[in-house]
Amino acid sequence: MTVQTLMARLLCGLTLALAGQMAPAVAQVFDRDPRIGYITAAYAKDAVDHARRHFNLALDGSEASIANVERILAQLSASYRSTVPRPSEEELSTMAKAYGSYIGWVFITARGGEWGTGSLGEGDFSVIRGKTGRMFWPIGYVLKRIRLQSDRNLKNYYRSMIKN
Repeated sequence: MTVQTLMARLLCGLTLALAGQMAPAVAQVFDRDPRIGYITAAYAKDAVDHARRHFNLALDGSEASIANVERILAQLSASYRSTVPRPSEEELSTMAKAYGSYIGWVFITARGGEWGTGSLGEGDFSVIRGKTGRMFWPIGYVLKRIRLQSDRNLKNYYRSMIKN
């Protein structure tokens, strides 16, 4: 599988989410793919840089830093819903990939797991499989958090990830 195909899978999942077809949190099939890890690591670095430059907040890779990500997402969500014209779908998906990847890497570093592709019926998504086998789609969650629901607290989502 090429890097272009992997990028297409990331975008496919975001396109479905943007269309309101949010996939379930638990993937049905998982294919381990370390290349997704490399791609999401680059996106996670973008989140760290963006948080520092635009919000003056440090993202240090710790689980405690999830609180800072929640602060950022709350501001991005409020801005998204109040800005006219709204940010483009491309801008929105860039933020979702960056902060979703960051959350994923925090989880993997602290709790173990791996990035891969999860088939969810509607398409393939870049997901995390934790040590217990449970799948998570943090990129999709971040997208939904920014675009649709300001009341979806990221800290609660992360807690649900570490419980399982």
